[in-house]
Amino acid sequence: MAVSEPVRRMVVGITGASGTVYGIRVLEALRALKIESHLVISKAGDQTRSLETDMSASELRSLADHVHAPGDIAASISSGSFQTMGMIVAPCSVRTLSEIATGVTSSLVARAAANARRNGVDNVRFHAADLAVDQSGAPWAMHRWRKLLLDPPRSGAAAVLDYLPRKGTDHIVYVSCHPGSLARDAGTLVERHGFALVKAGVMDMFPHTAHVESIALFMR
Repeated sequence: MAVSEPVRRMVVGITGASGTVYGIRVLEALRALKIESHLVISKAGDQTRSLETDMSASELRSLADHVHAPGDIAASISSGSFQTMGMIVAPCSVRTLSEIATGVTSSLVARAAANARRNGVDNVRFHAADLAVDQSGAPWAMHRWRKLLLDPPRSGAAAVLDYLPRKGTDHIVYVSCHPGSLARDAGTLVERHGFALVKAGVMDMFPHTAHVESIALFMR
């Protein structure tokens, strides 16, 4: 049986933090190593480049094999099926680091809202917030939501389960990337909030990795 060669492909992100030269050196090293590079430069990253280097925008982009616009949500690198060796963000701004760490971006909220409008769904609301911080006093958290979709990080949703399921909440769909945190939070929903675990399953969303997503439906 033939064994396929491992993919030699790396995504490089250059953001607005100081240190554009680090991103330049990464691209040069990848070319020397004959590793295919895919470059994304944020608007702020381009501004920092012009302040810190004598390199033009086109010269910087010419160092990469492929260049993607930061707003191109249909780019190949945004797909979970696009195999790479990984991604290097250099330099990495505090905002970019925060978004990577929490998985929360305003652009994803806008995309979700636009998708709902296109499909004629007008009874949903989308909010972005750092759920590691107490949001119990936020207007959106105090609303009487009937149905919730929770998709927390690996640490789970323990930080919000004290206040997020309101009295009128009757359905919760919980998407988990860590079975341990799902099991813990399921106990909280069942024992403290009176929900019943109705359905549960596993979805292989990233077939080129060992990672799977668990999805559970809770009702009361």
